[in-house]
Amino acid sequence: MEMVALGVRHELHVDGRGETGLDGGKGQLCHLYGRVDVQRLVKLLDIVGHCAGDDPAYDALVEQMADLVSARKSQGEGAVVRLNRALQLPFERNLDMIRMFGRAGHDLVKREYAESFITAMQHLSIAYQSAGLIWAARAATLLALARIAIEGERDGDIDVSLIPTLKVLCWQSLRLRHYPDLLLAYQTLSGALSTLPLSDNSKMLLAENLHDLDMATASTLLNLSGAELVQMEHLPDILAGLDMNGSRLALLYALGYETELRADGSLPANETSEDVATFMSILASQPVSDDLRASFVGQRLGPQTLKTIVLGIEIVVHCDGSELRKLTGLCEHVGKLWPRRGDDVEVPIDPREVEALQDEQGAGLEGVVRPLGIGRDLL
Repeated sequence: MEMVALGVRHELHVDGRGETGLDGGKGQLCHLYGRVDVQRLVKLLDIVGHCAGDDPAYDALVEQMADLVSARKSQGEGAVVRLNRALQLPFERNLDMIRMFGRAGHDLVKREYAESFITAMQHLSIAYQSAGLIWAARAATLLALARIAIEGERDGDIDVSLIPTLKVLCWQSLRLRHYPDLLLAYQTLSGALSTLPLSDNSKMLLAENLHDLDMATASTLLNLSGAELVQMEHLPDILAGLDMNGSRLALLYALGYETELRADGSLPANETSEDVATFMSILASQPVSDDLRASFVGQRLGPQTLKTIVLGIEIVVHCDGSELRKLTGLCEHVGKLWPRRGDDVEVPIDPREVEALQDEQGAGLEGVVRPLGIGRDLL
């Protein structure tokens, strides 16, 4: 391939064996020390990337370029090369996106690359989400939010990317039925609406997004089991304080407070019980309630069970309430617990792994891994 870029003619060569090089293939890219302007090559590579598609040979060239830039300049600059390539990949290659965004993020932790790190974590979160790995997506989102907050505190100005990142966290928490996370993220998002200098159109759009989140939360609350509803009895006042009126109405109705809702005017007097029941049934059957990927996570203390699905494998974790923060650490060990294929295989978590996750109080943690079938839809 021959191109003219930056006033200089360049040739990109890929031979039949998939080996790559520049200047007519006169050697591998990493052998060009001292003979090329690295920054010029990086810009050339970005230009070629828009027409290279998902060619594996081009990906190999990007890896060589990233290694070269890391050696000639810094690991951060090499990570930026990988980040730019990952941003060009389609979601059909979400696993490659996860690999490249994750590797780039690891090398972008220095303050001078804060903006690139936030971009990498935001896109890594979406890549994980597209692969059905919602807990991992949540972790990446939290990393992005933490870095946005740190930089905002240093600079005295919160970046506007806080808002879309918070919205992503809200929807991920809803899919995981992690209501404590959801309410905290919703509260922060409402605060952003009130305090950040947004345009009128942006404020209107964010208000609509908050309303959509409120109604989606209401739909999931109507689908809680009796035991789960008992844990949410204290929540209506919190929902009212957050102006999540739709969720408050749905929860009180599910708890059996229809009479009280009529008394305080939350339900119109001209609506019959049958009309209200029909509305609640329609709300409960919204698609968002069919897209939940985990077991209920409430705010009570004491033992809880958490579930998720990773590549067709259902992960069931039984833990004390104080151990919820240890779930991410537990997921890092899932690869060691991979079961054999079968319909009824249950693999207990290794006690040594449990011991490694116990806190100072010695709270217990146990669980099993059950195969559900690799063909199950994860998206």
